[in-house]
Amino acid sequence: MTDQQKADPLEDWKEKAAARKISGCYIGYQEIGIAPVRYFKSAADWEFTHINNGRRDRVRIRGVITSTTRAYGIWWSAPESQWNAHLPELELILMSFVPGDHPLPPFQTFASYDPPCS
Repeated sequence: MTDQQKADPLEDWKEKAAARKISGCYIGYQEIGIAPVRYFKSAADWEFTHINNGRRDRVRIRGVITSTTRAYGIWWSAPESQWNAHLPELELILMSFVPGDHPLPPFQTFASYDPPCS
């Protein structure tokens, strides 16, 4: 969750994907697609595969704006060979997601979370 969201999740993912391609931080990166989705105020999905600990994983990250002050990134990954078997779990998570409505603390990054290629 962040209170530092970009105005357009689709453009944000396109910029991040371009930067990741240049940096090479996702080994074996292959983009599947970046597309808008109907979800809350505004959302887009970024889907790709990459090598993770010697295994090809498939990833879908949903960037979603839920209000003028809140945005979320929902990261889902699974071994590419098991992707279809795990899609119902992802759909359940996306259908049941409820954004917070409490006041946000000052923006901060938690040291315990190290996002890939941040």
